[in-house]
Amino acid sequence: KPDANPSEPKKVSPPFAIAASKPLEPNEEVVNQADDHTQFRVEFNGIKDDRVPAYLYVPKRTADAKPAPAILLQYGSGGNKKTNYIVEIGKLFVSRGYVVLTIDSPGQGERRSKDKKSGNPLGLAGTEQVMHYCGDYSRAVDFLEKRPEVNKERLGYVGISWGAITGIIYCAHDPRIKAIGSMVGGGNFLGLFTPEE
Repeated sequence: KPDANPSEPKKVSPPFAIAASKPLEPNEEVVNQADDHTQFRVEFNGIKDDRVPAYLYVPKRTADAKPAPAILLQYGSGGNKKTNYIVEIGKLFVSRGYVVLTIDSPGQGERRSKDKKSGNPLGLAGTEQVMHYCGDYSRAVDFLEKRPEVNKERLGYVGISWGAITGIIYCAHDPRIKAIGSMVGGGNFLGLFTPEE
């Protein structure tokens, strides 16, 4: 017999920092006007008070259009917001009416360190850096929620490879994300972070 008063599941705090109440201080500039969308280069405050550069793709719309669903779209290791396949996937989503945001994750794109030294000889991110990614994903969703053209009840995440691995960690802890696409998120990367027995 089903429980007449099912209890609410226990709320679990995310393992990464969140800061929805902190100011984003966004800025934006148009970088491309296409037939079906406008592409902006945007920037906002990240989880560690650094600036997060991103591309925002907004479908062309009428003044009275309803807010659109939005996707945070992230790439594999070594990529950035300008990586060709991520740009093409972003354009595909925007052509179907989605607002799309792709950020330069910590150490990628405009956030790449100039000294070329990596803290890990394999170039893999440690737990602290993965949590930095997740915190910045949370700030990216904060940014999307504040956009008037975005329906904040219809937010999704799509990640490819490393973007899929870090995205699953992030999405598991952010109830604002209603749908996730995880592509090629494997390679036993998570096994590298388990303590040896």
